[in-house]
Amino acid sequence: MAPKVHRAIQKKPSAAGPVVIRRRPASASASQAVPQQQQQQETEQLADAFERAMYGGASASSSDYGPVQARLQELGVHFVESKTVLFVLRPQACKAFEDEVLKKLRHKGTIRKLRFHGIQDGEDPGPAFLFTHVGPLVRQYLPQLKELGVQFMAVENFRLTGVTSLRQVYFVGARFRDNNVFVMELPELKSLNIALCTPPSQGLAASLLKCPRIESFYAHKFMDDPPSLYLPSCKTFCFRRGDCVSKLHLYLPRVKKVVLDAMYDLKNLKFLPHAKKEIKEFALPKGTPESTFTVSVVNACLGQAAKQYLSTHPRVLRIDGLSDNDDPLF
Repeated sequence: MAPKVHRAIQKKPSAAGPVVIRRRPASASASQAVPQQQQQQETEQLADAFERAMYGGASASSSDYGPVQARLQELGVHFVESKTVLFVLRPQACKAFEDEVLKKLRHKGTIRKLRFHGIQDGEDPGPAFLFTHVGPLVRQYLPQLKELGVQFMAVENFRLTGVTSLRQVYFVGARFRDNNVFVMELPELKSLNIALCTPPSQGLAASLLKCPRIESFYAHKFMDDPPSLYLPSCKTFCFRRGDCVSKLHLYLPRVKKVVLDAMYDLKNLKFLPHAKKEIKEFALPKGTPESTFTVSVVNACLGQAAKQYLSTHPRVLRIDGLSDNDDPLF
């Protein structure tokens, strides 16, 4: 069947002669709309699939996330988004992050999770993501954001302040290129997880004073003696496999569970009795006793002084993990 032919539409002649309006052929942008929609649909599906494979709760398996990551690498995209999660896959400066990612988002109003997740091959994370202005940009473009994380990506000038919607922050295998720059000021933050990396310890300690509502703190393979850590609202504190960490001084007036598993060098342990003035309003009311708590030291090699400190501390209810010890607390 021959294709239909659209005749020219004529209007009544005017003084200037007849006016002929011809139908325009389909534009290039219209012909490209379908492939663009298909790519958007695919990348949205990839974002959800990557979220399930990497963050679905169970241990991530390469058989699950491998094909998704390979497809993301093949596409060469800098980010993928779904209605609830945004993955930033390649390091950028803040200006490029705004222009090439945030301004192009389709789900700004519903994204609740922002994951800076490197997908480079090998162990070298490559260039660093410049974090200088990430906080203001997040406030502007992602008003519903609850969770932010950095995984397998290098970061530089890490500053994250003023994002009152955030409840959870995590770092997994992140590389911090600035030894002295780590700033967080997140007054509503509830959970902080640090694994397989060591943020600048002075900056971390100072940041905790600016995040006084943290209830859950987790550190795994943090490789530096930190300054005293003040967590006035913390109920679960875990600091495990802190190889080379010999000293922990902690302000935990409300804690219920302390985990010090596989701490091989811990010799100097103290639970501090007084808050710093910066967090005075979050200290226990006058006359309120500090909490009692359990301690886990499974596979730990505590120094004798640390063992003695735990076994005689009036707040410690039970110590798990040293079954060969005669003390009934252990």
